[in-house]
Amino acid sequence: MSTARFLLVILLCDVALITLCDACACLPSHPQNEYCNSAFVIKAKVLSETTEVPTQTEPPDLGLFDNIPNEFIQEQVYTLRILKVYKGAMEINNTEGTVVYGSRKRTLRAKLYTPARVSSCRVSLQKNTVYLLTGQILKGRLRTGGCKWRTEWSQITRKQRAGIKRFYGENCMCQVGMCFGSSCNKLLKGCDKVEWRSRLKEHCKSKNSYCVRDWKEDKCAWRMATDYRKCLKRLIP
Repeated sequence: MSTARFLLVILLCDVALITLCDACACLPSHPQNEYCNSAFVIKAKVLSETTEVPTQTEPPDLGLFDNIPNEFIQEQVYTLRILKVYKGAMEINNTEGTVVYGSRKRTLRAKLYTPARVSSCRVSLQKNTVYLLTGQILKGRLRTGGCKWRTEWSQITRKQRAGIKRFYGENCMCQVGMCFGSSCNKLLKGCDKVEWRSRLKEHCKSKNSYCVRDWKEDKCAWRMATDYRKCLKRLIP
């Protein structure tokens, strides 16, 4: 397969209506939406990886895990060195296995849990690689899955860095893309439309734009600048 065709496959996989990468079906979601809907957003380096079987906490007579092969209930556990917390600092400090780490005591060591099976939306991370990771905190554990926003830190764009540092969090009252549930009625419109017929535009939007509130008109609008136009020019000559 040529390099051009390979990149096209990756791009389509990234922005398709239903993403089927890594055997996990996911709806497309802008990074701002992922930030606002996550309990934690961190920059972290992967230190190690292990596989665990959940501890039986139910009464023996319930037998929740009885007769279930271990491969179906195993969890992949990554030990992380958290370099920066962009969201959920207080909650992360109280999660299982989180301790102060490093000679200067300026970082944290924590555990990140994800399903061990690829078909269950497992997240595959490489040792000694730095990532941007998002997810939820459930029963005192950091958890993530195949549909949560994650990427190598080196691939984060300038606009995405500005977003996680400030603009995403300041504008969580905006509906970005699709939204499901009664709480959607409370969100401000303006960035809720998805250009399904122009997937390349959606790709550039996710990499190089964020949605901000217009306080005068009480609605939201996309903030697009030079980086967005350059992205379109590269992909749509």
